[in-house]
Amino acid sequence: MRKPRYCLHESTKGIGRAYPQHQKMLAPYDYVGPRSIYKLLPCMLGEGFPDFEPDFNTVLLERGAKPTDLISSVPIPKCGHLISPRFLELLQKFKLPPHRVYNVPMVHKEKPLEGYVFLLLPHPESLRKAASTQDIEEGVDADPLLRGVSLLRLARPSWMAQTWVDANLKAAIEAAGITGITLS
Repeated sequence: MRKPRYCLHESTKGIGRAYPQHQKMLAPYDYVGPRSIYKLLPCMLGEGFPDFEPDFNTVLLERGAKPTDLISSVPIPKCGHLISPRFLELLQKFKLPPHRVYNVPMVHKEKPLEGYVFLLLPHPESLRKAASTQDIEEGVDADPLLRGVSLLRLARPSWMAQTWVDANLKAAIEAAGITGITLS
């Protein structure tokens, strides 16, 4: 992904009175179980996809939170994003890196929110040893799965540990009025 590139952040504006919007799973959630969301941590570190289907049953949105297209979350490791069907539809128009999409049961004020998903974006294995911006750019160009992507989630080096979007995706996000996002 070449410049210009922009960092996608979870917004603290327009999300209601609760940040993060998702602070816990609906009880009784098994946080130490074999399919727990906590078991996604290796994906964040570049160890590929999990060999299990994560248990997202059930994401509980805080009462003071407003449902947005990108949901801020504490319990789920930073290896992807909780997103609305509207945001997923927009992203599917762009080239994405290897990813998986999981349906996420979500409840807000005791009512189900339909269509939300978790977009799992592990740190690319081909970039595990990247130590500089140049290493990342060269690695992206060299990897046919990453060349030309509009979105890239990195876990390292630590100063680049963000989700990055290109100018075309940034423009589309802004034109569509996708909520819960800040781009910088």
